Amino acid sequence: QDGRPPSGPDPPRAAAAAARPTQPNHAVPPDRRSLGGLPRVALLPVPFRRRLPPEPCLARSSRVLSARCRRRRDDDDDDGDAKHRLSLLLLLLSTLVPASSSALRITVGDDPTKFSAGWRDGLCYGPLNGVRPGDTLRFEYRGHDVYKMASAEASEYCDFEGAKLIGDVGDGGTTYEVTEEDAEVGTVYFSCSVGSHCRSGMQRLRVNVMPSPKVGGLPDARDEIVSDFLQDVSKSDCDLLQNSVAGAEFFEEFNAAGSVGGISDLSSECTEPKLGEDGRMHVTCLSQPSTMTPGGVINSIRATHLPYPRDRRVVPGVRTWEFVEGDPLGPDGRGTKPVPTNRLYVHHLAGNVVLGQGAEGLRRSDVDVPFPKPYALLTGEEADVVGFHIIDLRNVTDWLRCVECRCRDGDGTYLDAGGSGDGETGGVACCSNCTDLSGPTVDYRMRYNVTYSDIPEDESVTDLTMVSADVSPVLGRNIEFDVPGFRFLDPDNAKPTDPTVQRLERTGPFRELFKMSFFMGTYSGPPEVKILRCVGHLHIAAVGMWLLDAETGEVLCEGIGTHGTDPDTDKGFLTSVSVESLETPYVIPQDRNVTLVTEYNATEPHTGVMGMWFLFVSTEREVSRSEASLTVRVCERPVCDASTLPESPAPVPKACVDALPDSPACSFGNLCDCDEFINAPESQGCGGMYESEWGDVSVDSVCAKSCDACDYDDKCTDALPSSPACTYGGLCDCETFVNAPESTGCGGTYSSDWGNVPVNSMCGRYCDACPDANDPVALRGEILTLMERDLTERCRYDTEECRRTLSNVYSCGVGRPGMMVDPNVYEVVREHGQRLAAEHSMLGHKSFHKLNVMDSSSVYPCAADVDDAETAATTGAKKSLGAIPEADEGAEGEDASPNRGAAVGGILVAAFAIVAGGTFVARRRRGRRSEKGAGAAEKDVETTAMRTTAHTALGETTSREGSSENDSV
Repeated sequence: QDGRPPSGPDPPRAAAAAARPTQPNHAVPPDRRSLGGLPRVALLPVPFRRRLPPEPCLARSSRVLSARCRRRRDDDDDDGDAKHRLSLLLLLLSTLVPASSSALRITVGDDPTKFSAGWRDGLCYGPLNGVRPGDTLRFEYRGHDVYKMASAEASEYCDFEGAKLIGDVGDGGTTYEVTEEDAEVGTVYFSCSVGSHCRSGMQRLRVNVMPSPKVGGLPDARDEIVSDFLQDVSKSDCDLLQNSVAGAEFFEEFNAAGSVGGISDLSSECTEPKLGEDGRMHVTCLSQPSTMTPGGVINSIRATHLPYPRDRRVVPGVRTWEFVEGDPLGPDGRGTKPVPTNRLYVHHLAGNVVLGQGAEGLRRSDVDVPFPKPYALLTGEEADVVGFHIIDLRNVTDWLRCVECRCRDGDGTYLDAGGSGDGETGGVACCSNCTDLSGPTVDYRMRYNVTYSDIPEDESVTDLTMVSADVSPVLGRNIEFDVPGFRFLDPDNAKPTDPTVQRLERTGPFRELFKMSFFMGTYSGPPEVKILRCVGHLHIAAVGMWLLDAETGEVLCEGIGTHGTDPDTDKGFLTSVSVESLETPYVIPQDRNVTLVTEYNATEPHTGVMGMWFLFVSTEREVSRSEASLTVRVCERPVCDASTLPESPAPVPKACVDALPDSPACSFGNLCDCDEFINAPESQGCGGMYESEWGDVSVDSVCAKSCDACDYDDKCTDALPSSPACTYGGLCDCETFVNAPESTGCGGTYSSDWGNVPVNSMCGRYCDACPDANDPVALRGEILTLMERDLTERCRYDTEECRRTLSNVYSCGVGRPGMMVDPNVYEVVREHGQRLAAEHSMLGHKSFHKLNVMDSSSVYPCAADVDDAETAATTGAKKSLGAIPEADEGAEGEDASPNRGAAVGGILVAAFAIVAGGTFVARRRRGRRSEKGAGAAEKDVETTAMRTTAHTALGETTSREGSSENDSV
């Protein structure tokens, strides 16, 4: 953001954007910018560390059960052989019960004590230290991707040649598991290839990986690793912090400080909710200041206080916002005054605490209003941050070039945007300070007002969701595009009735053009699309935008741009874009062809403009007040219902090969060449049969590769047709993609302005480069993905189905009897079941659950889970709702391990079932009655099942008798 070129050479494709004049950082005052001893004032609040529990004592490597883990057994049977047999069997079974893994799950850019930044540009990510193989890194993002860089040098210079794609644009997030190979290397690097996010957006991460602990003994307890990040730091300063020893020590020092800063210093201040005459609660908030100098640019996130309840979903009413300046006398903004449009330009707001429409001035007051009943856009999905891209226009002479972020040459002169429009002449990547002035500074704040109400007790509301579409792919661009002067307009892009207007049209099925949320994946809503509101995003010089039914020509949505005329405040600026709110929804099939249309005035050139639709459509899901809670009540069931768990994927061929050379036809018949086999007189060719006296053979079965008839796994496909390269760039054919001039072919890289992409990641099948889907690690990863996807679909709201599903996943995860499943499924559920249940029990965006550390809450037995008489008798279930059992203070020597009751009980049940016959024979041979031993074992199993354990999220336990109803995590 400071306009200074990075140290070291820039990649060639970044030359234009990197050629900027040297100037100070205008986002903060000069006295706060110097890094003499590295800046403290720019840092965000102290990270949160949470102590992980000690590992349970049932380690795989244990030779015997320890005294702490061994259940005291009253067995008066002195049969040494039977005891020895049982001990050996318990030893064998104990090796099948995995200990709770000490692996950590690290979410990049997330700290429980502050806002959830996620993986985005404009932040400086601190290095992650102490990471081990088996730990997972979770990247959550919108409009970004994640690459594992080839080397430290590749990371420093943002060279994506040889980088490995971990998560693609549109995925919404991805998870990377740290490997032993990473530990051997020592340090691994990640970055985003979109635009200039790596080069100038600092979207890079360094991970220092240490070797796994020695095998044997108990896994050690570890501190949770928190992903730190800094805000308002220049790229050169970020390079120092990310890559130097001093920078790493500084991050560590800041972590240990414990009291530096605070979230109140960075988030908004809000008034207490007050009941208004309209029956809704009213809240006013004021953001913390953005300190700017004349011509300064800020494009980074700001912590934003959530004005809504954190325990439940509510129905928003009116939401308004504006930018103000001055010294406030309180969170309601008294003492401040509105800022003129030509003083502070809002390029865009990115967030959903309030809805930022785009470059439409400094305020909105009448377009974000309640929806007609029964529809409602429920809260719960808002992040506690808003991205501010604002430009201070004081002392700026050429304001249009400044706000359109024109690129400049090495002398600081704006590049000519009046030619053919080819090349990148402007946009966010080139947005830098527009003057070299360092003062005077001004504090700008965003003031926002919201109203909300609870879902009525006796009614349900139909929830809405947002979908988005972009017109720029018709020009081969993504989000941003240029408007050349009308003399240079492509005739296909000139309005027929007015050649001075650029008119872009993009036509296709609704489900293909529109993505969920903010470009978060393909449309997955109801087959019939019900449109309730249309919000357009345009820039200066916009005439308007439309959404048309391509088959009937009917206008479904219209957004008309209005420009200011007052020379003292807003002349020439886009001041509003009309919003269409519908009392009766438009209804169209999801496969109906629609056309996106934008029109821009091209009497002079414009750069970095946009044309996007944000529609609010019905999910057709009715939500009652009883389902509005943002925390699901999870309980422990006595038995794991394995039928609800995913099945292990079926084995697939490891490679696409011709099996003929290894077949009997070759070994005994000397017919080894597929060309001869396919074209032989006895053959019907590919897809047919080969007839012989020994029987008929399918040609495809022995010549699969030659016939292009391999039974590929569903995942072994070419990703290009569903990638942004196809969606936004129209490059959908792998043969064209692989052989394009920008491509180095299979196994190489495709280079573009938006980053370099490994060819194999887009054309795996075409390049015969699909991964081995039978690898256990890959299989378990796929099973975990299926589980997470299923839980996400089932648990958007606090429904009975969600409660039962999460309770079962938790119960299976702690080892309750009944999980007779595929070994890969077993490993995934035992390792991740408790975590998945805990994570998915917290609904909505994680910002609503900040500081909701679950170390003081417990999971109790499900008293209402009485599917059969035996289960009810075993658990001692009560019929009263919400009864939490008292602690069994008289139970001595109970195990404190979170898996004790489940794992040991499960072992004993299995042990009894397997050895009962052998024990009976041994005792029969010695002339003893077997009933005594069997009865003792049965009694012990029953005692184990009845004495339940309340497991906390951090492994603490409380012995309890009986059970309770569905009690919460």
